[in-house]
Parts: sequence; structure tokens; C-alpha cells
Amino acid sequence: MTKVPMTANNIKAYFMRTGYQGYFGEIQNTLETKQAYVGGLIQVVSINGVADLICNEEGKLLHLPVNRAFVDDNGEVLDVIVGDILDHVKLSESVEDIQL
Repeated sequence: MTKVPMTANNIKAYFMRTGYQGYFGEIQNTLETKQAYVGGLIQVVSINGVADLICNEEGKLLHLPVNRAFVDDNGEVLDVIVGDILDHVKLSESVEDIQL
């Protein structure tokens, strides 16, 4: 990913490319930049008010590869998110607080 110059229009995010380990970085806070990262229309998936994941809205229809699975307490898969994912890091969170 191209290094984005630090400006007031950037947000901190956790980048999760399919098949790679995630990493923290910054991204321009624009619709176009987020769409470019996920490769299409974006969908925000909120997880228990803790995380807001940004993924490709049509990822399952396009048969993108599985990136993350949501499981219940018994380890049964409830749902999956496919394709590349962004997790917007809220300013009140520190790196230690984020468990993905």
C-alpha cells in the first residue's frame, strides 16, 4: 500500500488483507479510498459496538476468499467476512485494547 501523507483527513485503521497478517496504518478518510482498498462498494459491519469492519458489500456474491470467521462459544461458524477488510480504529482505543 502506498504511504499516505499524514493529514487531518486520515484515519487510523487495522488493515486485514486476505491471506496476510493484519497491520496498523493510516488511510485517507474518503469513500473512494475505502472502496479502492476493499475492491468495490463498501459495507460496514458492526461487531457488538466494539469494532466497525469495512468490507466489500458484494464480496460473497463475487466469491471473494474468506478473510475472517465469526464463531459462537462452541466454535461453530456463524458467518464469514470475505475479501480485504478495514477496521476503523477509534481514537479512544489503544493497540492493546484491540483484539481481532
